Amino acid sequence: MIQTFQPDSPWLILAPHIKYPLRNGGDILLEKIAHYISYHVPHVILMGMDTIRRYEKGTVVEDIEFPNKHRDKRLASVQTLLFQGHYLERKFNTKLYTQRALYYLQKPDYKTVLYSYISTTFLQKYSSLRTDQFSIICTQNDEFKWFEDLQSPNLSVFTRLVAWQSYRWLKAWFADWQDNFLFLHVSSSDAKGFDRYFPQHSRLLMSVGADEEDIDCELTITNSSEQITLLFVGSLSTQMNYDALTCFAQKFYPVLHNRLGEALSIQIVGSSPSSLVQQLCSSMNWNLHANVSDTELRSLLQTASFSILPFNCPTDFPIWQLLTLLTRPISCQCPVTFRMILRVGQTI
Repeated sequence: MIQTFQPDSPWLILAPHIKYPLRNGGDILLEKIAHYISYHVPHVILMGMDTIRRYEKGTVVEDIEFPNKHRDKRLASVQTLLFQGHYLERKFNTKLYTQRALYYLQKPDYKTVLYSYISTTFLQKYSSLRTDQFSIICTQNDEFKWFEDLQSPNLSVFTRLVAWQSYRWLKAWFADWQDNFLFLHVSSSDAKGFDRYFPQHSRLLMSVGADEEDIDCELTITNSSEQITLLFVGSLSTQMNYDALTCFAQKFYPVLHNRLGEALSIQIVGSSPSSLVQQLCSSMNWNLHANVSDTELRSLLQTASFSILPFNCPTDFPIWQLLTLLTRPISCQCPVTFRMILRVGQTI
């Protein structure tokens, strides 16, 4: 049974995937939640991979660092199969993280706990579910679809086995635990994905992207001889971002290339590009920058005319990533395209 929210009690947010400085939309989203919720409760604790951050009235008042790092991808994959678990649980939830998280989970002060990803709730194996706790899960994406996609015949047998086991773990978890949590979905398509299997789960929609079916593409050229650089930044190992790049390649790139010709340069930046992403970039003659450092990313941002948000489906990127770019001390001005209406030379 889901408990009642108690505004006089502090919040605990468990997000073992978070690493500072923040780089991706899901991490930035949780930071914004901690920031704004802290105006309405005594304080918020956001516990990332190796940093425990305390917020009061929208301000970070304390950072506590502890020695921890994520498990190697291959080790996490092997453990997923050996222990019949979930890949993200094995990757993010280490022994050191568990020890620190349980310290806060067991404190009676924290009557509201937000778990980032379903797999983070594994901590309740070591701490019985408190009857006085309001438990929330920020799902971040449609995990069922994610692990279904990773069972594609195009991927290795090992990858497909790990995905199948994680998918199996998810369905078993839902059957046993769904009634104890409120689910926050970041898009309507994610919510519908969960509804396919568990239509009765308690959920709220916390949209951070946009659902766009019909897309108009206007283009006004102010100087076609000038180099126009469009930049895409994101994790390149996820199916969602591959779908995004495919959408851009099919629907928008032909129009832009037709108008701009050789003046147009596409730069794709991100970590661990999948073979599908590599093939797409090669076939489209796009420049791929894999696993860049913060310094290299800053340099690429400085050269960008526009940043690509090529989605006709929901995404966790636009609002939070944009806010970060605009509020961090990055010495560049990088205009951003919205709703696929692009006017070259126009800035925000």
